[in-house]
Order: sequence, then structure tokens, then C-alpha cells
Amino acid sequence: AEQYWNREYVLRLLLQKIDARFNQLKAGETTLLKQEYLDNMFWKDEKHLFEDKQGTFYGTIRGVDSSGRLAVEVDGAVRYYDTKELVYKF
Repeated sequence: AEQYWNREYVLRLLLQKIDARFNQLKAGETTLLKQEYLDNMFWKDEKHLFEDKQGTFYGTIRGVDSSGRLAVEVDGAVRYYDTKELVYKF
């Protein structure tokens, strides 16, 4: 069955959420923002199959560094990846 959304209502909710996050950032609440980001990170602390320019491997996402690169643990060592340097293999 089709589901219809009130676009104006959804847009208003989205803008309220963005405004709340922006206010957290302005207030210097970066520690809380980063923790919430990490708590909701896809596949964090789970072993999965990935691919980089060197090939396919199993790794575990551990978080991000201060530059925003993804931190992936592979065989006990952490590798860091920029955007589009890593492929998630489903």
C-alpha cells in the first residue's frame, strides 16, 4: 500500500533536528555529538568483508580519526580510509 507523507511537516521536523544539532555544535558540545555519531555508526565493532585497492579482507570499524577518516581494524592493526577508498562488501 502506498504511504503518503505531509512534506511540509516532515521538512519542519528535519529543520528542527538540524537546528538542534547546529546549536549543540555552537555550544561546543562536540564530545557528545561525536559519541552519538559513533554510537550510530553502521557496522561499528562488527567484523565484515571490505575491499580496498590492495584487495578484499575482513575488518572491524572502530571509529573515525580527527580528520574524519574511517578507522578499520585488520589483523590487530588499524588502517585509515578517506571517502571512496573502502568498499563495503555485502
